[in-house]
Amino acid sequence: GFAKNWPAFKSFADDKEMARRWGNEVYDIVETEIKETRKAPQHEMKLSKFLNNYEEKGWYSVATIPKPMQTEVPLPPHFHCGHFDQRMHGAVLWQSRGGTKSVIHNDGQDAVNCQMDGVKHWAIWHPKYGKKIQSRKFGWVDASRDKDFKEAYGQFGGRVDVDNVDLERFPGWDELEWYELWMNPGDCLFNPSTWYHTVHGEPGRSQSVLLWWYRQDNFNATDCEVKQPWPPGVTLADCTW
Repeated sequence: GFAKNWPAFKSFADDKEMARRWGNEVYDIVETEIKETRKAPQHEMKLSKFLNNYEEKGWYSVATIPKPMQTEVPLPPHFHCGHFDQRMHGAVLWQSRGGTKSVIHNDGQDAVNCQMDGVKHWAIWHPKYGKKIQSRKFGWVDASRDKDFKEAYGQFGGRVDVDNVDLERFPGWDELEWYELWMNPGDCLFNPSTWYHTVHGEPGRSQSVLLWWYRQDNFNATDCEVKQPWPPGVTLADCTW
């Protein structure tokens, strides 16, 4: 329940309050599908427009948290030293009506994912299976090279239906060890880069804060020895992402 102590846990909990305080802020990426294919259009829109329509239209925010809203999220302590504070990549707010389903994929950055509302169900595979997973035998695609996915982006398990994996077509999935977990409101998860995963949102309002940073080869322990503690109240808004 780490995130339950954040101001955002309360201030992001009500759509009307969010619209009142930040309605004119802009979400830079809003997806237009609940079950991800990476082929659907993405849009930029004001927060007020998103909040008024996302439940009916099935929109899904995967947007950078607008700067005024970042003041509601304290900077997690692991960023304090070791040069983590020099490798920040992104702070994202995911929000939907629930029922979302991601493709199987992995990320190029380490991340902390904190569930603010709703429940999400994760399935996770170790990167030691990378050579197998990233093959045609496992339904993996590279959208930049696959004519069937020319409207999509990135590399992912594009031919695998995450609702009903075809084990006759892709039998290898049945042979891999995997992990599963459920995230409830307030829970935070460290999601290491290169680990493969798919995430399914349970029905109902769903919201999470995701913080990405680039992994470094070595942890700088000396930096932690010489740095003074942060002053109280440091938030995401005090950082450059």
